[in-house]
Amino acid sequence: MSQLFSTQLLFQIRYVTQIIPESTLELFIQIIETTDYLSPSSINKSIQCIPKAAWRREVRALLDQFCQYSTDISGATVAATLSTAKYCNTQSKAELLLELVWTGPLPEGSTFRRTDQALLQLIREATETLTIVSFAVYKIPEIVEALYQAINRGVNVQFVFEIPEASGGKINYGALAVLGDRILSQSQLFIWAKEKRLTDASGKTGSLHSKLALADGHHLFISSANLTEYALLLNMEMGVIIHNQEFSEQVNQHIKKLIQEGILIRYRD
Repeated sequence: MSQLFSTQLLFQIRYVTQIIPESTLELFIQIIETTDYLSPSSINKSIQCIPKAAWRREVRALLDQFCQYSTDISGATVAATLSTAKYCNTQSKAELLLELVWTGPLPEGSTFRRTDQALLQLIREATETLTIVSFAVYKIPEIVEALYQAINRGVNVQFVFEIPEASGGKINYGALAVLGDRILSQSQLFIWAKEKRLTDASGKTGSLHSKLALADGHHLFISSANLTEYALLLNMEMGVIIHNQEFSEQVNQHIKKLIQEGILIRYRD
């Protein structure tokens, strides 16, 4: 073969392995693997194992593209290509798992997880590291207890919170009273330095408005919900948990760089 597959052919390979059920795809791979070379008759014969007409059309389009790419391409080459794409799809799904989380009324049949329960599970299952970022922190006794237990397990806990002194009057209560000394004395609390905040033309400063949690370098929780009773139990809020090392590490490194550059600074009462 004189050149790499075209983008169009690569797209069709991926598309076919995504739309066809694994058992059907496996059967087709077994059949095409025994075909010496692709031809109109061998293509017609091989796709008969595919039950749905729409799937057969896509596979035929794929095999036609293979024939355009090379006049002597073997069925074994097609089978190896599809097997590789199928494996990559399976691994990709395993490595990137998403869960939608929701606060508020749940319609019948909804599969969304409750925000408070999802966050509690993340905290309770953390074994090494835990970072929590929030704008408001208020009346969350169950979360506070879970954080205390995490610290007792030896989890390295780090917070990035807004506090009244640095918020420019945007909040009048902070995390200090909510978490208490038993947690803050055994964890690290960072705030957005007032002098490092972005400002508009009138001098108004930005807020630390992110809400997220990172656990063990692999689990990333992002939500519209603050760490407050209303946000976790009463409001309408939505978020997602991403179980993926690459995305989690990107966020982790971003926070580390904000600390290294003095944008986020260690809070000392």
